[in-house]
Amino acid sequence: MKLKRAFLLLLALGLPLSGWAQQSSRSPLSNANDVATTWPEVHYQVFHIERIAGDRLVLGVRIYATSSAPLAGTFIGVIVPVPKYATPEMIGSGMYRPRAVSIKSAVLTDDATQHQYQTVAPDPAGPNYFPPEVLATLHPLEARSMAIVFPCPPPPPIESGITPDKQTISLSLPNAKGPIMRMTLPPVGQPMNMP
Repeated sequence: MKLKRAFLLLLALGLPLSGWAQQSSRSPLSNANDVATTWPEVHYQVFHIERIAGDRLVLGVRIYATSSAPLAGTFIGVIVPVPKYATPEMIGSGMYRPRAVSIKSAVLTDDATQHQYQTVAPDPAGPNYFPPEVLATLHPLEARSMAIVFPCPPPPPIESGITPDKQTISLSLPNAKGPIMRMTLPPVGQPMNMP
């Protein structure tokens, strides 16, 4: 509703909208390492891949609403239905509050071997990362960031003295319409940041 009022105010003042319209007509992010979700006009995007201590791999995952997403916003979460028999005390206890959507069930696949890896808990003594869950209403061009940690796939074998030029992985996320495929693993000590 605020966005509609702001638009009407800009229109009434006669301010140029060409730059704003151009910017809002495209996603704030590139389509690299991107996949649509089951939520309307909402996508996941991997924006960071880094090998970390303990043969682990941390992936930064962004969930964002495209410029075509509903203006009222898209709820990202799990609605818990309130049964007819629920008392005010039961409702007040919070047991029927919406729950966050988690990406802890994501699966990482080594493209060369097709070996699959489940997420692992980050090292509590290590750095802090974004939480792996989100509960939000995303309006057009809004995003939230999450992070997940996996065991790092071993490097591909050296054959005939030749080291393969790159190792790729794919990532399957909950509520995604398919995997994010063929992402290149960065060398040790060199994080890969995407737009």
